[in-house]
Amino acid sequence: MKKLLLVVNTSSYNIRNRKSAIDSILCSMLDNLNSYYSISVNGIPFENSKESLNEPIYNLSNTRKIKKYIPAVIKRNYNDFLAIKSNRDIFKEIISAEKPDVIIELMRYGSRLGIMVKEYYDVPLIAYFDAATVEERKFFYKGQSLFDFIAKKNESETIKKANQIIIYTQPVVDYWKARLVGINEKKFNIFQTLDYSRLDFVENKKFNQIPIIGFVGSFLKWHRIDMLVEAFEMIKKEGIEAKLLLVGAGEEFLAISNQVRNSKYEKDITLTGFVDGDALKNHRNSIDIGVMSGTHWYCMPTKVFEYGAAAIPTIAPRTKNIQFLFKENEEIVLFEQNNINDLYLSLKKVIQNFSEFRNTGDKLQIAVKERNSREKAITFYTNLISKTLTSKQ
Repeated sequence: MKKLLLVVNTSSYNIRNRKSAIDSILCSMLDNLNSYYSISVNGIPFENSKESLNEPIYNLSNTRKIKKYIPAVIKRNYNDFLAIKSNRDIFKEIISAEKPDVIIELMRYGSRLGIMVKEYYDVPLIAYFDAATVEERKFFYKGQSLFDFIAKKNESETIKKANQIIIYTQPVVDYWKARLVGINEKKFNIFQTLDYSRLDFVENKKFNQIPIIGFVGSFLKWHRIDMLVEAFEMIKKEGIEAKLLLVGAGEEFLAISNQVRNSKYEKDITLTGFVDGDALKNHRNSIDIGVMSGTHWYCMPTKVFEYGAAAIPTIAPRTKNIQFLFKENEEIVLFEQNNINDLYLSLKKVIQNFSEFRNTGDKLQIAVKERNSREKAITFYTNLISKTLTSKQ
């Protein structure tokens, strides 16, 4: 059995963190490949990893406790320095374990880990990008880092030296093509990897008499749950019957809780906090209109796939990535990003013409089944790994 090594430039990395979307996605992917390969994560056997419900780390580098009086910009740059330094520390841990046949790296800010392991063992590398890492860091911290030049260099080197690259949409590929001269486009593989344990295909979807508008996911600033609550209030002010269900937790949970508590329509809004397993499925399946109220240009709209599996009519921002993945007005209803009035009008349109729009949920489900099933993922990864091993540079 071939040995597959997943590397992530994060100290004490726990792939079974169920509160982190990307960790859950990677864990689901490895669970599905576990019967095909002998898998380890940063040199530790995958079967030894334990499920965790830790809060996800939203900082894009390793965190250390620094005295509170030090300015935030210094703390952030120090964290970036630690992220780059950790390449060497984690590399030493990895090479003390068994030699792999192939490496997959989840790219993180400042990482050169995949390249280091590839060159040490002379084995092929597949780079997995869930974001343009320097752009992601800039978005989180609203500014540049002293270490961006190193992070950009490492990111570019990984793209050039990796044998294959996994990216989920063409717009993200176009981003790299515009920035790197002479890039080999043939090694870009467009595929959307999901957490298949949370992809629940619902047959004969049932709807409520009073529609439930729902959000399922992490409470993060760019998900704009605050805007969804405001748009819901605008719907209620018009006397339109509806309820709002907010499922999840995260860094914005307290702010959203306070917003709901101060709302005139608090009794029509439910906050569940973090749930998983059957409780998550039951909450999601009770939703009549799924909303992805905010995203960023490089983000994969995981929630849309999950709503789609459950045959839920879905409303999301009109971004290039979402337009690339889904057919507007056929599989999904789109609104202008960060435009509360457009979100409100989209919600109103769908509620008042629900018999017309409910079939978008069925069509979205068909699209997800055809393109994003567990079986499709297993075939994609086993074929790509086989191709990478066969054509090793």
